[in-house]
This record gives sequence, C-alpha cells and structure tokens, in this order.
Amino acid sequence: MTAYLNSSTNSGPWNQSESRTIRTRKTIKYVSIISMTISSMTPKMVDVVKLPFKLDPSKLADNYSMAFCRLFTLQRTLKQNPSHMSKYHEVIIDQLQKGIIEEVPKAELQSPCHYLSHHGVIKNDNNEVEIRCVFDGSALKKGNMSINEMLHRGPVLLPDLTVILIRCRFPQILISSDIKKAFLMVGLHADSRNYTRFLWLKDPTKPPSNDNIITYRFTRVPFGLICSPFLLSGTIHHHLTTLPAPLSPHLLRNTYVDNVFHGVENTNEGKHFYTSSKELFKKAGMNLRAFVSNSKELNNFFESKESGKISQKQKLLGLHWNIDTDEISIPLP
Repeated sequence: MTAYLNSSTNSGPWNQSESRTIRTRKTIKYVSIISMTISSMTPKMVDVVKLPFKLDPSKLADNYSMAFCRLFTLQRTLKQNPSHMSKYHEVIIDQLQKGIIEEVPKAELQSPCHYLSHHGVIKNDNNEVEIRCVFDGSALKKGNMSINEMLHRGPVLLPDLTVILIRCRFPQILISSDIKKAFLMVGLHADSRNYTRFLWLKDPTKPPSNDNIITYRFTRVPFGLICSPFLLSGTIHHHLTTLPAPLSPHLLRNTYVDNVFHGVENTNEGKHFYTSSKELFKKAGMNLRAFVSNSKELNNFFESKESGKISQKQKLLGLHWNIDTDEISIPLP
C-alpha cells in the first residue's frame, strides 16, 4: 500500500488533476516568478525572495502610529506577568542574534516603509510556557490599505489536505517530519525588508517612548503576511523540482506547508529515507527534523540520531495520532 503515498501518479478516486487544470498556468507563472527571484546568500546559503506586491509598495502607509499604540498595549499586558515579558523579549533578542531580524540603520529610517503590529500568543505545554510573536499583516489605518491587501496571495501549491490524510493511512509504516522554523528559512530581499519593520523596546520593563523605542525589520519571510505560505511552498517547490534526486517527486506530493510525510515497507527503507531526505533539504538550506513513525524500531533509530524522546501522542496534520496503536482521532471540545 506504500505506493499510494509515494506514487508519482494521481490515479485513484481522489484524482485532482481536472480540478487543478484551471490553475495550472497561473501556478506555473507564479512559481517561475519565485524561481527567478530566488538567489542565495552566503555563507549560510539562505534562499532570498521578494515580496510579491500587486500595487506600488511606496503607496503603503507606514503605520507607525498604529504600531506604536499597539506596542503600548502589548507592553502593558506583558508587564502584568514578568515571566511572559521576559520570554517575549528573549524571542526577539534570539531572532536578532540569529540574523532573522536586524535593526534598521539610522540612514534608512526615513525610507518608504511599513510597520507591522505584533502581539504574543501564549501556549502552555506540559507545564512549560511558550510564547510566540505574531505579526499582523491585516492591520490598517483608516482610509488606507493593509499590506496584505497590497500583496499577491499566490496560488495554493499545497496538496489537498483530505487527500494527503487518506494517503497517509495506506502505508504499513508512515514517517512524519517537519522543517524547523520553515518560514524563517526563506530570506527576504533587501528591497522588501523595510515593509516588514516593527517596533520594540530597548528596556521592556518601561513603556514605549521616543527614547525607549528600537526599530527592527525582518531579513526572513515573516509568518503573518498573506503571501508567506506561497513563498515557502514556492521555495520548496523550486528546490524539489531542480535538485536531481529520486526522492524529490515523492516529497513534492507529500509536503504540506512544513510537514513532510513518507511511507515505507520496512525499517531499512525508513532509515534510508531519514538520511536521504535530511540531506536533500540540507541542500535547500533547511533542517528536516522531528522524525516520528508508527514503527517502534524506527522511532528508536530516530531518537538515536536526534535529541529528545519521542512521545506516544503526536499530531498528524492537526489530528491526534497515537503512534503505538497507529490510531488517529479528533478530540471533542
């Protein structure tokens, strides 16, 4: 049954070729545009793309006053829990140190730009608090367009979610993995960076003021822009169609955003997939990790290769997956 997941054809009752025919030309056009704008930064070899504006970005409102007000509200909320404030600040500093964001040079502060508002999403997982910075590309000033309204969404390059879930149930052994911080693995061209500015605090314990503001901008594609899923999918599509590897067509059909699935007949085949898929994504400048399977032997192998214990309870495209019993379920609210 592995062939259903790994076949490069679209045979079967869930054949989508007809429904996708109408979108084919537009998809090819957008993907070719992405491919032409992709270049590599050295020494990290991060792919670089431009934001696909459909209107002149210089007409975009800078949103500074809105971003400032939203920052004021955010600081007031976070300071009620010093731990949350500290974690939020750590996320931003970590991104700065990793080159995901950069401080805007003073010489460029008056350049055409746009400011993204942001807020925190708090997640409690196994008594451990995680905080994500979420950026709002849909925020707009009255009488102006948001940045999301000025960007092309791009075509959907993802396989149908229902179809891929069905295909995942056919193989005897299923392997699931994901691309680490996938969106932040796609670099943002210098011409687009000033449209992803955001404000933060020099001293997060104090409220925003002219002396306590620092202006950052993204050097990678931020999650929160309407085009971000397409830019990621287009970049992955570019690599999987240009890298000469037998595995590429299978990965192309079974990659959903940053989740990668593959079916194998035995554990030796699974170990080979682990090695070859990691190497393939490494060539694309991406880290394929978090390997998990319904095979205990493969999970032991994955644990020996990567840090961390594999939990019995996993997620499979939003569904609960018990890897010991190989059962998927939908939890009731």
